[in-house]
Amino acid sequence: MIDRKLMVAELGGDRIYPAKGFRPYSPALATLAADSAPRQNRADIAALLAESGYQEETLRLVTTSYHEPDARWIQARCQSCGIPVEVAIREPFEFADHGTLPAHDCLLFGNALDQDEISELEMYMQKNYFLPAFDAALAETIDKELSALFREADESVRRQQPARVEALIKEHHAVLYLVQKKTQTSYHKSVRGVSIHPSGWLDFQKIWFGPNALQPTKA
Repeated sequence: MIDRKLMVAELGGDRIYPAKGFRPYSPALATLAADSAPRQNRADIAALLAESGYQEETLRLVTTSYHEPDARWIQARCQSCGIPVEVAIREPFEFADHGTLPAHDCLLFGNALDQDEISELEMYMQKNYFLPAFDAALAETIDKELSALFREADESVRRQQPARVEALIKEHHAVLYLVQKKTQTSYHKSVRGVSIHPSGWLDFQKIWFGPNALQPTKA
């Protein structure tokens, strides 16, 4: 139902291509089988729903206003196949504690990772982030993988460990990857030394202003 290529084509904007993981490319994920073609045959979808035991229960999805277009697109796709979806829009600060969010079955959000593995560790370890999406067995397995990473002295091996964790998540379908997005950043022409790190932010310690940047413009 959630055809990522169709999602990119219909919504456009900063969506550039379907996502197969958190990063555009991961060696560990490359070993997994490629995603099968979307099942656009309604008979196939109906058969899979019947096999799953689904009885037209309402799916409750929570997200922020930034991701509302994606949520509404998913809502329409699911409803066209007989799955009612309720979308609740909440402020970003409310996601700091999932206990304050309305009752829900899934969350829709995005994440921008830096180049090192630290940002991925934080993502997996934060109690209000991905942990609620894992069942007890998967959470325990991921905890063991992360513990092994902390003990690993070889940097090249450490860099592969988060990719293995991501492969586990993918295999258990705990997270459904949607699309990769591009980051757009603009700045005033008087700013010098601009460099953008992978999360789309300026490296603030390197920027400076030209000597006449703050001079008033003469008419």
